[in-house]
Amino acid sequence: MTGWSSITPYAFGGQEAFRHTDAGGMVSVTPGARPAFGYDINAAGDVTGEYEYEAFRTVGTTIEILSEGLEGNAAGEDINASGQVALTQENPDEHDAWRWSPGVGLEDLGLASEDERIFAHAINTAGDVVGKGSPAASADIAAGFVFSDGLGSINLNELLTGPGVQKWFIAEAWDINDAGQIVADALNLRTGKHQAVRLDPVP
Repeated sequence: MTGWSSITPYAFGGQEAFRHTDAGGMVSVTPGARPAFGYDINAAGDVTGEYEYEAFRTVGTTIEILSEGLEGNAAGEDINASGQVALTQENPDEHDAWRWSPGVGLEDLGLASEDERIFAHAINTAGDVVGKGSPAASADIAAGFVFSDGLGSINLNELLTGPGVQKWFIAEAWDINDAGQIVADALNLRTGKHQAVRLDPVP
């Protein structure tokens, strides 16, 4: 389990990211950082999150900054088994989403926007990323997207098939598993209500 805890009043930036294990209990993975947040952990115990407004991951006891050179704030939202990280950048002038990979570094997911907030929420073992943004090839409105190698970022609404899909708008994708199934927030265009949905890839 990972997370963050305030060790001094928030106004003084007193947050650190922690890892908890049954054997070791609660241990800071960002000692001395002000502030830091832990958002995800993989099977190896590597943590990703935000370290003093930069995206980071841990490798053992080493802290690795992933967002070197990016303007604004950046955070690693999810980390897979091979250490790839889904990374969100928030900047007053431009927001963007990235995938960071060992030996490769930052890869832009093609979602940059001056107006809309963009998120890379999750990454699976294959390196597929999901979140919220507006792919360059789709309509200029932020929606749930999936990024995969060879295809780039695709608006999930363009992939919907089956009866009744016209009434749904996939607003944001939150997670993706190794089978390619995606959990998302969908807006019912007829009722105006939001609903959690699971999207299954078509064979």
